Amino acid sequence: MGREDKYFKTLGNSALWKRYCGYLDYTIDEFMEVQHRLLMQQIDIVSDSLLGRKILNDQKPRSVDEFRLTVPLTTYEDYDPYLSEKDETALAVKPLSWCHSSGRGGKYKWFPYTSEAAEVYSNIFISYLILAATTLYERSR
Repeated sequence: MGREDKYFKTLGNSALWKRYCGYLDYTIDEFMEVQHRLLMQQIDIVSDSLLGRKILNDQKPRSVDEFRLTVPLTTYEDYDPYLSEKDETALAVKPLSWCHSSGRGGKYKWFPYTSEAAEVYSNIFISYLILAATTLYERSR
């Protein structure tokens, strides 16, 4: 049984909606709170890696505001020396696999694909399926 299968066997429709599509019910403030929390989690994950230290300028931001003030905008070229060589030692998490762009301009852009990303994208796909199979109705609150 897959990781998510159990939820479809044990949860009712409302609980499934909350698990996979509950973000649609968030206020802007709730949504932004989640985004800030997720950014800080990612900073925690990458801050000790070689590539993370390079991008973060050897400083671990303690807040979203500090991140905005201290971390520069980047382009793929900032990551290319590590990613084009598939240098897993520079990464915070060992990738499940490596993926690449279509190679426009004659060169692939490589990126690591982690098991965590696979799980997140699987849940997003389930969310899309639920939304595609859902009919609209007026909810009273």
